[in-house]
Amino acid sequence: MSSLYSLKNLAVFASTALVISLMLPLASWKAVAAPASAAIAGVAIHDDDGGGGEEEEDGNNSSNKEAAASTCSCVIFRLDDVQDEWLEPVQAAIIDKFIEKNAPLDLAVIMNSIGNDPAIVTKVRQALATGLIETALHGWNHVSYANLTLSEQHDTLKAANEKMQDLFGRKSAIFVPPYNEYNENTLKAMNQLGLKIISPEFDSEIESIYNPDEPDSPDNKVYKAIAGGSDTIIKDQFGVYHLPQVIGFYTYDSDPPTKTPLSKIESQIDSAIASYGYAVVTLHPQDFTVKDAGNNPTEELSGNEIKDLDTLITWITDSGYSIQTFSRASHVPLPPIIDNVPPDITAPPDKAIVSSSKLTKVDDLGSPTVSDNADPSPSVKNDATTRHGKGAGSFFVFEQGTTKVTWTATDKAGNTSNATQYVTVASTNDTVAPIGTIDAPTNGTIIKGSLSSPPPSTNTTTTGTAGAYIQVRGTAFDYESGVKVVEVRTNDTEYEIANQVTPGSWSNWTATLLVTHSGDTEVEARVTDFFGNQKWETNVVKVSLDSKQ
Repeated sequence: MSSLYSLKNLAVFASTALVISLMLPLASWKAVAAPASAAIAGVAIHDDDGGGGEEEEDGNNSSNKEAAASTCSCVIFRLDDVQDEWLEPVQAAIIDKFIEKNAPLDLAVIMNSIGNDPAIVTKVRQALATGLIETALHGWNHVSYANLTLSEQHDTLKAANEKMQDLFGRKSAIFVPPYNEYNENTLKAMNQLGLKIISPEFDSEIESIYNPDEPDSPDNKVYKAIAGGSDTIIKDQFGVYHLPQVIGFYTYDSDPPTKTPLSKIESQIDSAIASYGYAVVTLHPQDFTVKDAGNNPTEELSGNEIKDLDTLITWITDSGYSIQTFSRASHVPLPPIIDNVPPDITAPPDKAIVSSSKLTKVDDLGSPTVSDNADPSPSVKNDATTRHGKGAGSFFVFEQGTTKVTWTATDKAGNTSNATQYVTVASTNDTVAPIGTIDAPTNGTIIKGSLSSPPPSTNTTTTGTAGAYIQVRGTAFDYESGVKVVEVRTNDTEYEIANQVTPGSWSNWTATLLVTHSGDTEVEARVTDFFGNQKWETNVVKVSLDSKQ
């Protein structure tokens, strides 16, 4: 049975099935939210007909009923609702525990809620690189797919898998439906997209797949990983394997949730493996936190809960069972790695050096920060050609003035990206702030916009969003080390780099800012020189948004 658990004004759902799902109830606790191999652009590492693109529905395939080659006798752990900015240290600790125990794990990721938190993205990439971890789709948003049309399910799952490949170098063949809810249209959409495995819970399987009143019925289509017998069901009429969860580390049929005794989890594992050859168990990140007086999860990791997870994993292996991923338990090949995304690289901090020498020695430029969706260690180089010597004793030589150093990261697929570092050498220390102005809009200017239809914009980052667009222009000068950058923002947006009117010069600059609410709004420009001195200028405008505009 399933239940809704309310926290932070959000409904939390969790299942009581046996796929150990490390599930972070997205729509509840927060507005939610594969073995790595060499990345070769456009080259399939594994041959597979799933997850690589649109496919025709195969309907009632004669191969849907097969005998399993061997009994898996395994447990599958599922970590649901992996997402940005939610209990990052706890999510990381759970993943680390599985890696420490050399135990596989499936990460069910809410794809519209990941990609902006470096801590989570990096942790998932590191986990995939171990070869123990694989990813599963947990929807685009954490909504019930049983309430979506076929078209909506198809389009959101397609978008989710495309983002999965962009972020992690490989699509997934696995769908873990939010709230464990789905319908026949879900299976049709999965068939069209090449998704091969679905993991709801037993009680939420649709009637044509599983009858809970007759769990041993030969008409049930739940996957069995048991050797022998031609009656072993491998996949349904849409070519989809059903591996439902059977129990959770915590039980969410009560409010507040209650911890499931390890003895009960162990008993359910024994029972499920006896019937199906495998057991899927659900864990939630908040299960492993210290709770406050209201039994709400805090950011603090619970040592006792992690210890119990360790105990459970040890019991599984000591009992003669193995721990597997969905793909290994069902013998469904992983989609290929197709790495067409360049690495992310951030250059080392700029250097400002006071020296009167014509040529100045610099021992170390620092190290860039580099990550990649598929390659754990991209190659890195820079174009600072005035390097002398090799190894630990080498050094760089720079002339007076500012030198632009370009750092380049290249992954194994040949994708490259660049980042810039500036090295400035001056005979005297620049302690004088640069000069900056905001020439337009002036203080008190009324900016009109629309709440209903997006106005045109020259800024591609804001195109298509209703609101008021503020066209900003100004000047910037520095008579010492020079202007490095001009950044502009409103009082409730992040800084963005302005545009130079004349390439290579900040003497005149422009920017376009979006404001989505009415009222007084501060427009702020920040000018930075090559020695790190900064100057701020602020004008206040009045924004008026009209639904009829």
